[in-house]
Amino acid sequence: MMSVRGYIGIDPGMRRVAITTNTPDQEWRTDVFTYKHKRPTDRLHELHDWMLQWAGRTIGPRQIVLAVEAPLGQLQGKARWMPAFWWAITRTLERFLTCDVAPAQDWLPGALPPLLCLDPSPASVKKFVTGKGNAPKGQVLVRIVERWRDELPEVLRAPVAEGNYEKVSDELESYAMARMAQCAADITLGMDALMKPPWRKYQINTVQDVLEMTARAVGGR
Repeated sequence: MMSVRGYIGIDPGMRRVAITTNTPDQEWRTDVFTYKHKRPTDRLHELHDWMLQWAGRTIGPRQIVLAVEAPLGQLQGKARWMPAFWWAITRTLERFLTCDVAPAQDWLPGALPPLLCLDPSPASVKKFVTGKGNAPKGQVLVRIVERWRDELPEVLRAPVAEGNYEKVSDELESYAMARMAQCAADITLGMDALMKPPWRKYQINTVQDVLEMTARAVGGR
C-alpha cells in the first residue's frame, strides 16, 4: 500500500541534475548528480542508474507529486538531448513506483494518483516564484530565498548566507519546483488544503494552468 505523498522538484541539466524532495520522513532535502561521461547516450545510462539508486534510498513507494522543468525553445548542440533526459527522469520514477502517469479523468478533488507528474515551463516556474513569467533569473533566485529562507535544505544555507545564489541556482530552482508540486497536491486535494501553507493567488493560478496543460497532454496520448 502506498504511504502518504511526497513532493519532488527536478531541475535537469546537461552537466548536472538537482533534485529537491520533501516526504513525511524528512525535511526538505536537495541532492545533486554530476555526470561523469561526455557522450549524451552514456549520460542517459548514468542518469537512469543514479535515479533508481536515489529513489530507493530517498522516497520509497509512496504517492508522489513530481515537477520536472520542461525542455522548451530552440535547443542547440547537446541541449537537443534535453527531451530524452526529461523522459528518462520521469519514466524511471514511473517504473520505480510500479505505476504509470494517471489518466486525466482520475485527477479528482480529494484524491491523488500514485504519481502526479507535472512539466512546468521555465516561464511557469518564474511566474510561480515572482508572479511574472519573464522575470530575470537573478530576481527568481532572490525571491526563492526571501520566501523560503528558513525552510531551505541544510545544504543550501551556507551559500545563501554568503549571498552566493548563483552557485546553487540549480538547487534553488529545483526547490521552487518541489514547492510547485506541493501546491499541485493541495489543489488536487481541495481548496481547504490551500490555507496551509498560504499560497499566493498567482501561485495557485500558475499551478492550476500547469495542471490543466498536463491533463490535456495525458488525455491526448
